[in-house]
Amino acid sequence: MNKVFIDTNILIDFLGEREPFYEAAARIVSRADRKEIELLVSSLSYATASYILMRYNPKAIILEKMRKFNTLCRITNVDAAVVNEALQSSFSDFEDALQYHSAVNAGATMIITRNKKDYQLSALPIFTPDEYLNL
Repeated sequence: MNKVFIDTNILIDFLGEREPFYEAAARIVSRADRKEIELLVSSLSYATASYILMRYNPKAIILEKMRKFNTLCRITNVDAAVVNEALQSSFSDFEDALQYHSAVNAGATMIITRNKKDYQLSALPIFTPDEYLNL
């Protein structure tokens, strides 16, 4: 089974129902619901998504969406090892380095993001949501 790591932007698209990106994000999440993939999301993504989404939505609604989403994914660590690897990496953006090393340490087989340029140094395959859905 593919271990599909989704970047923070995909989590925000899904939980925030952001158009025009929501449909593709929802299709990816539904694959996890059908047990076709193992969906991986970093703990950092939860923190960032909650911060952004609660600026525009009631806290109770976002927390409930996160609770439901949490049943469909495995949360990956952002621990000392991930931080140290990110600090030693050549990624230009530290947050992207954290995401990448969290994905690698969790055994991800690919990363889905809307910002492929952020992962140019990745040894893992990187797909946009549409590219992934068209595989």
